[in-house]
Amino acid sequence: MEGDWKEFSEAERTALQFTVKLSTSPHEVTQADLDGLKKHYTPNQVSEMIVAIAGYNSINRWTDALNIPGESTGKFFAKPGSKDDFSTFKTPTSEKYAGQTSSVAPLTKGETKSCKPAAVLRPKLETRDEVEAAWKAAVTRKPQLPMADGPEANWERSLNIFAKSSASRIAGLKVAAEKGDLSSKLKAEIAWATAREDRAWYALDLAKRRLKTAGMTDDQIFALDGDAKELSEKDRLALALARKITVAPALVTDADVEGLRKHFADREVAEIVHHACNAAFFNRVTEAAGLPLDK
Repeated sequence: MEGDWKEFSEAERTALQFTVKLSTSPHEVTQADLDGLKKHYTPNQVSEMIVAIAGYNSINRWTDALNIPGESTGKFFAKPGSKDDFSTFKTPTSEKYAGQTSSVAPLTKGETKSCKPAAVLRPKLETRDEVEAAWKAAVTRKPQLPMADGPEANWERSLNIFAKSSASRIAGLKVAAEKGDLSSKLKAEIAWATAREDRAWYALDLAKRRLKTAGMTDDQIFALDGDAKELSEKDRLALALARKITVAPALVTDADVEGLRKHFADREVAEIVHHACNAAFFNRVTEAAGLPLDK
C-alpha cells in the first residue's frame, strides 16, 4: 500500500488516492474527486469512506501529538477466542518492498526515501472578502452526498445516514463543545483556526457563530488569522498547537506540548489536543460532503 498500487483494482486505487488527498490536502478535494469515487462506489459508500478517513485523521493526531506508545504485541486487535497470529507486524520487510519510496507519507522537499517527518504545505490564508464570498457560495450549494431527513443541523443530518454508528460521535462532538475545562471562547477559537487551515467553510461558519455568542465582533474574529495580539500568550500558544496539529501533525514535538504545560494543566492540554482532533474529523466530513450552511 506504500507503492504504486498496481496490484490493486482501479476502484481500490481511486479510494486510496482519495484517502491520501483528504488526509494530507483536504483543501484540495473537489467535486471531481467525489465524481471519481462515485464511478466505483454508491453515494452511501462514499459517505462511509469519508467518515472512516476523517475518523482516522482524528485518532492519528491524538495518539501522535500526545506521544502515546504503540502496543507491545498485536493481541489487542484479536477478537475473543481468536487463534490468529498478530505478531507478524514484527516481521522484517521483504526485499521487494524494503527500498520502496512511500506514496502515502509526505516527504521532505528534495528527499526520495527519507522517513523524516514532513507535511504538505498549505496555501496562504484567504482574505476576509474571499472568506465571505466562500460563505455566500456555500449558502446555496447542494450537498454532494446523502443526508437524513430531520430538523437537526446539516452536519448531524449528514452523519445520521449511519444513525447507529454515528450516534456516539454526534453526542461526543456536542459534549466536547458544551462541557470541559476550557472556556467556550477558546474552544470556538480552536474551531475557527483549524477550519481556516482546512478551508472548511461549513465548519468555519459554525465557529463564527460560536465566537459571536462568546461576545467577539467580526473584526476580532478575523483578527485571529493574524498575530492575535488581543489574545493572552497562553491562548496564542493553544491556537498555534491546534494549527500545527491540523496542518503538520507529524511535526508536533514534545516542546510544543511542554510549552502549553507552562500555562495549562495537563487535563486542559489534552482537551486542546482533543478539540483539534475533533476538528480534523468535523472539517473533513462536512466539507468533503459540500454541506450548505445552516440557516
